[in-house]
Amino acid sequence: MKIDKSRICFVSAKAKNDEYFDGIAKMGYRILIPYKDWNIIMRCLREAWFRLKLPKRSIWYNSKISKVHADMFIVKDPLIVPEFLGWMRKNHPQSRIILNYNNRAAMSINPDKVSNKVAEKWSYDKDDCEKYNMKLKHGSYMDIYRIKKLGRPVIDVLYLGRDKGRANMLFDLKRQLEHMGLKTYFHICADRKFQRYKKPYYKPILPYQDYLRLMRKSRSILNIVQPGQTSITMREYEAVFNNVKCITNNPAIREFELYHPSRYFILGIDDMKTIQEFFKKEFMPVEEEKLEEYKFDAMVAQFLNEETS
Repeated sequence: MKIDKSRICFVSAKAKNDEYFDGIAKMGYRILIPYKDWNIIMRCLREAWFRLKLPKRSIWYNSKISKVHADMFIVKDPLIVPEFLGWMRKNHPQSRIILNYNNRAAMSINPDKVSNKVAEKWSYDKDDCEKYNMKLKHGSYMDIYRIKKLGRPVIDVLYLGRDKGRANMLFDLKRQLEHMGLKTYFHICADRKFQRYKKPYYKPILPYQDYLRLMRKSRSILNIVQPGQTSITMREYEAVFNNVKCITNNPAIREFELYHPSRYFILGIDDMKTIQEFFKKEFMPVEEEKLEEYKFDAMVAQFLNEETS
């Protein structure tokens, strides 16, 4: 399906070196930030304003959004409040507004607080879709970030992620892997920027391009999901798009169309004693045709197909 990108506008908060925000712009879509918090001071002021429930929240909304002509707005869930979506609906009564969940609902905006008359709610997570009566979307990967592997890898297991209470488990796993003779690189970040110095092992947020450079030198990436995860995650898509093996604790990977024992090792299911054998297996690449439906544009096309169905 050919996508008319002029019909679409994305709305998403932007962090420094934000691969989501920058990637969408590089793919030719329009994308705007939701609020007037273009620096850390402004953002702190806005968050305090919202938490104190002060009136006239709309003074923080990005007025450029009200002037955009688009048939469909795709709003990424983090930092979004229900009132903001209501403001969008008033300014764009005829447009489709899609609240696009890239996180579990429990970690984001409560879907029950957003009326179906205000926005469509879509999620990659099957359990959340059933619980909150949301529409299920495919997961996706931004094809522009695909890498070419270097020669001989120098890292066997690469991990990048926030703590989220997993640090002790991660260090235990790291010791176990190294005891088996594997070379690891674990880059654990604080859950929030201001917590960066809270623990000595916390490292600064790594720009995505730097992470990709590390992936080019790695035999596998490690993915640790939160309990109850039932859907395929970004790390697991990164693996098949970039021909890198993936060690994951996500049991749902067994149901993934692109699952193959040469691509994924499942912690808690596969025998740890066989992990060296896993690395010896040649990675079986996925045919490009099968990857098509998991590319970012295919996810957008899914939204558009719903419009015409």
